[in-house]
Amino acid sequence: MNNFEQINLGIKPDKNKDFFNKLNREVADFISTKTNSIINAIKDSGFNLNNPSVNKKISKLNEGIVEKFFSNNDFADFDFQADLERRILKKALEDLAENELGGSLGLYDGLEQKYLDVLSDEALFLIRNDANFDSSYDSSQYFKNLCDRLNEKNILNNNQKGQLFDKIKDLVGKEFKNVA
Repeated sequence: MNNFEQINLGIKPDKNKDFFNKLNREVADFISTKTNSIINAIKDSGFNLNNPSVNKKISKLNEGIVEKFFSNNDFADFDFQADLERRILKKALEDLAENELGGSLGLYDGLEQKYLDVLSDEALFLIRNDANFDSSYDSSQYFKNLCDRLNEKNILNNNQKGQLFDKIKDLVGKEFKNVA
């Protein structure tokens, strides 16, 4: 289980690391088994992600995850809804690219742009939760490594990775004034 999945739920595993690792694995597995309805909704909408049917499917899966894994009071203090939605959409877009579109989202500008937005939001989230980010002496190398890590499914080509790099740099520059 990688560090992103631990952090992405907004839960920082301190004392109960094994519990959170297991929980994150189970959530990731649950998302993986449920993305087909979202992929079908995306295809039925003509690959338009701004469609009520697509949004409804993502919300329904999000609610199912919360109900199944987070319904008790142990998680009342954590706000992870947006992170779950991002994980769901990322997984759906990756599955769509891999299984339906030959490994790329480039045929549909809206999908490609949304995927870049999702990855840049994820990158900003990871940077905010990385205690070592401020001590990173080479932000360009840090961002490059982060882009490579986010593109683990190889959906982005070099040009798209460059766009992701620039988006991350811009977002971080707005949030952290000392990084350029």
